[in-house]
Amino acid sequence: MGPERVVTALNEDFAAEMAGIMQYLWHHFTGPEEYGAGVRELFRQTAVEEMRHLAWLGRRIVELGGEPPARLPPFARGGDLRRMMEDDLARERDAVERYRQHIALCASEGDEETEALLRRILEDELRHVETWAGQLGLAVPAR
Repeated sequence: MGPERVVTALNEDFAAEMAGIMQYLWHHFTGPEEYGAGVRELFRQTAVEEMRHLAWLGRRIVELGGEPPARLPPFARGGDLRRMMEDDLARERDAVERYRQHIALCASEGDEETEALLRRILEDELRHVETWAGQLGLAVPAR
């Protein structure tokens, strides 16, 4: 059994992280001043965390004999502050679901190293869901 299925999943994660970074940075750079430095800084900090995920994923893809994708997928841009945070929450919820599926794939493939990496990233993504849901005043479901 080769690592092809895991590499395919990691490439999907890598592309999604690239788009997430751009979405957060776009919101950071284009958010009106009246949004306040705190929220704009939260966009920036989240982008930095997503960059860390991107680096981890890229390294693991190469270790498994793959090549990370170079094409930037579409990402949400613009809108008022609420729209931006709703877009960010949706992105994080999608990431949580995707990482859970990919963790299960790694377990079925017997790739404990990649599974551990994805679990680490999943914890950050769950925290991001909590952050954006909290910013929007929404209840956060149990993990």
